[in-house]
Amino acid sequence: MAADGGRRWLLAVAVAALPLGLWLLGGHAGVHAARSMLVPGAGVAEAAPVLAVGFGVLAVAATVAWLRWGTDWALVLVVVTAMAASAAWGSAEHGADTVQRAAHEFPLVIVVAAALGCARATLGGIPGFGWVAGRRVHEEHVTDLADLPPVDRCRAVAVAALAGGVTAEHRAALAAPDIAQRSARIGLAARARRGGDPFRVDHAPARAALALTGGLDAAATERLVADARRNPLGVPASEPTWVRTLDGTLAALALDRLGDDVGPRRWASALHGPLATRRGHRPSWWWTPLGVSAGRCLDWEHAAATALAHEQGWIDDADWTHLRRRVLGAAARGSRRRDDERLIAAGRMWLALVDDPAAERIVSRPTVRHDPLAVALDVHARHLRAARAPVPVGGTP
Repeated sequence: MAADGGRRWLLAVAVAALPLGLWLLGGHAGVHAARSMLVPGAGVAEAAPVLAVGFGVLAVAATVAWLRWGTDWALVLVVVTAMAASAAWGSAEHGADTVQRAAHEFPLVIVVAAALGCARATLGGIPGFGWVAGRRVHEEHVTDLADLPPVDRCRAVAVAALAGGVTAEHRAALAAPDIAQRSARIGLAARARRGGDPFRVDHAPARAALALTGGLDAAATERLVADARRNPLGVPASEPTWVRTLDGTLAALALDRLGDDVGPRRWASALHGPLATRRGHRPSWWWTPLGVSAGRCLDWEHAAATALAHEQGWIDDADWTHLRRRVLGAAARGSRRRDDERLIAAGRMWLALVDDPAAERIVSRPTVRHDPLAVALDVHARHLRAARAPVPVGGTP
């Protein structure tokens, strides 16, 4: 762990020092290359504006692909190409600076726009005023487990397995070919992996679901444990280099069921370290090359991941103090929106673990029956409540 941290610090220092070195030692070409390192295409904007725009568009597309599928090489390729083009074709002639009259109205416009945006966001969070924030409420829910996207489907099956409620429908949904196809495509695009088991590295939600339902053979189980131990957080990545909070929690629980103690212990430490609560929210991801955690979990992901972790004894109940108001807000809005329905179900998991009768009366009112992942979370909440119900004297629970 310490060696990994040292390598990450060296890599971070090298990345930060590179543009400074180009600026100080690279001359005019180095300055243009440094600009394109920070903003792809900026170094060639004066000489070839169309090319600069092209680099910008490619950088945005590569960034989206990197964040979703771990294709970091694509972003590196775009940045390096933009730097090389800027160093080669960056204009050495710059127009003389001219004095412009100050526009004192502009700061006022910014202040007014910020005030309007704040008011719009505040009103939009009040039940009945979602239209103010331009939120579209989707009345239609995916009600069939097989129709969920592959990642959410794997999460739903994993949660159901943790509650001991795996059915033939769950196994069939997990065996659908699109899950393996997605993993194979990401492995090929991000790391040029061809053939073999598409789940041999990364893909935490799919492997967690397979492990919890008995879908991994001995060799695949060994690969899962080995892959988890290579990661400082003790779990496999969701996609190459990306460890997601909910997926990591499911993977750690699967490893615990398999009898591994290293992965769950590391993950519990991570929930108190790089993935600890910040300003009421858990980071949504951890990037392995630099050991950086950032983003913000969706409320339902935050609630589900921390409830599962609290059930296991990895964290205390401090997260509930941050989630309570959001869960109550979702219960007031009802289960029309998918994310609200999932948050209500995850909130019920928390309420099975903490003593909060006032919140329980409110959160128990909405019906959770549409989204299959929300239904799985709700079933798990009932499982927790039943497991903690007092045993009648002379009877059975």
